[in-house]
Amino acid sequence: MNSNVRIFPFAPCANNPNLMPGASQFVAVVGDDSMCPIAGRDRCNDGNTLQSWMVAVDDTDPNHVYAAYALPSGANNTAILVQDFTKSSPTGALASAGGPVRIDPGTTTQRFMPWVCSTGGAAFVSWYDRGAAIGAPRNDLSDYLLGSVLGRGGSLSAGPIVNLSGNPDPQCKSGFPCGSRGDANAMACMVAPTSGGGCPKYGDYNGNACAAGRVYTAWASATPPATAPTDLPPVTEITIFFASTQAPAGTVSPTTLTVNKILMHPDHNHLRLFNLKIDGVTVRANINAGSTGPRTVRAGNHTVSETGGTGTILNTLQFHTVISGDRATDGTVNLAPHQSKICTITNYDHLGGCPSNRRCCDPGTGTDGCRLCVGPQQSCP
Repeated sequence: MNSNVRIFPFAPCANNPNLMPGASQFVAVVGDDSMCPIAGRDRCNDGNTLQSWMVAVDDTDPNHVYAAYALPSGANNTAILVQDFTKSSPTGALASAGGPVRIDPGTTTQRFMPWVCSTGGAAFVSWYDRGAAIGAPRNDLSDYLLGSVLGRGGSLSAGPIVNLSGNPDPQCKSGFPCGSRGDANAMACMVAPTSGGGCPKYGDYNGNACAAGRVYTAWASATPPATAPTDLPPVTEITIFFASTQAPAGTVSPTTLTVNKILMHPDHNHLRLFNLKIDGVTVRANINAGSTGPRTVRAGNHTVSETGGTGTILNTLQFHTVISGDRATDGTVNLAPHQSKICTITNYDHLGGCPSNRRCCDPGTGTDGCRLCVGPQQSCP
């Protein structure tokens, strides 16, 4: 039996006191049991669902959501897929942005129970993978992998894959201590099924969480990972293992915007100061040269501007202003996730350019400084 998987968005509580969902967005059509049997599992789509449809909100943009799931595509072949969705506003409708993108190694094998989280604007997905069973005498060799998705919408692409276990676990070997809840799974292990209600085995206790550029992952296995400490007690049954992983290089980098300040033809007789702003918020105050340095911002459109600082009146009579660099034709700066851009605000002081012991009589225009300087005691002609 097939079912539609959909995401229902909810507006913030302030705008949605009754917690009513918005219009749903279609994700995929998935089947209930096309992944079964899986040797060594016990509850194969019986009490849980191995496609494991999950969502994660982009930690850099609350209106951007990732969805991850496993999708069978033929006998003993499953793909781990990720796609993303966006909202135009906190109360707007959810719309498909891009994907799905396949993030597993692409070989023909069984994969199940993906989990997804987000850090630095990227999505990270962990799952059980039986790539180690390809060409092996056992069909139950399972590793736990971590993959990633970079970009947004039409630019979604799969990132590097990390094998967190590095030591395949033969999932049939741990047996069926509570009897087999699904006979086909026991028979796939070449053992006779036994009566009983079954026990939660692999997949019931796996998952991940993301924070500050790291991915924290837990999974169930009866085989210690290759990186396990040598003094770890012997593993005699299914155990929960944990890994704290720095996001692979290139997958997580902050989205940054830098604003530089240049003052041309400075007036040495008066201190000219400026406040640099991003989206109307002052990020560097009372400067006439220098930079804000890289400022972490969310992906999307931003506005760079300035106001006069202490003692400085910023108007077109005194200054000609040019904003250059990575800006769009409408004056905004558009940043994709993980992208860094630089804008420069240059002010041409119409009263400046005179030596420190002289003053201006004829202000410049445009990019020109003062056109006539006189001594401190001289009158302007």
